[in-house]
Amino acid sequence: MTAMLTPTEDKDYQREEEYRNLLHTISEDIILESILDQIEDVIVNVDQTVIKTNKSFEYFEERLMYLLNTYGQDGDKIGEIYQHTDQILNKISKAIEEVYNFSIEYSEVIPSELKFQYVKAMYNFFILDIKDNVQHLAYNYIYKNRDTFKNLFSKLSNQDKKNLEYIHIKEVIDNDYTNMLYHLNDIVDTIEIPISEDVLDFIIDEDPHEINNYMMDRLFNNNEFVDLTFETPLINNLKPLLNENTVVIVRNKLIKKLS
Repeated sequence: MTAMLTPTEDKDYQREEEYRNLLHTISEDIILESILDQIEDVIVNVDQTVIKTNKSFEYFEERLMYLLNTYGQDGDKIGEIYQHTDQILNKISKAIEEVYNFSIEYSEVIPSELKFQYVKAMYNFFILDIKDNVQHLAYNYIYKNRDTFKNLFSKLSNQDKKNLEYIHIKEVIDNDYTNMLYHLNDIVDTIEIPISEDVLDFIIDEDPHEINNYMMDRLFNNNEFVDLTFETPLINNLKPLLNENTVVIVRNKLIKKLS
């Protein structure tokens, strides 16, 4: 006959079962595969709402935080939690690195909490918010170099002056920057920023104190606990996202700023 568990033993058993089930959920293949598919599709998927409605990473984070808050004081369990988490973070990080053609080597002594924040920041920056970020990039790059572009496009042909788009822009903003704004498609198409860290800085400059941008600065500029290498300039991987919609949004922002 099987011995009955005491109330204390039963409570411990239920707690252990809950822990095992939760530990399994943070490493479920279906959740990880969904995150990895989301990363793989980010450049080709023109509908950002599809990317943003995928809550798999949020689901993973919620369960991880619950595990840490509930079992984080248990010395035997905390190591196992971080071991599982580290395996998942490595896969997510590697997938992002492959899409954007860079590589990260994490220090063996990097705190587990910091590694999670790094990977979360990259996921938000390069996946969830990438369409907004390329708009920040184009806007900040053009605004910073506005006088160069103003001079470059100081003269227009008579044919350009008869163009309906030029006429419309001139009705909205008629000053030294009108010609530049008319040629915004050409400017965006030819953006060249050879140093990848500069690309990140143009984006981060939009809101340098926002927590995600702060973590990206620590990771990519300060290289805390990491060795980071860009295989190709980051701008090359972002150019497919610098589309007509980007031009429209950036032009409207610049008109407000330069009027």
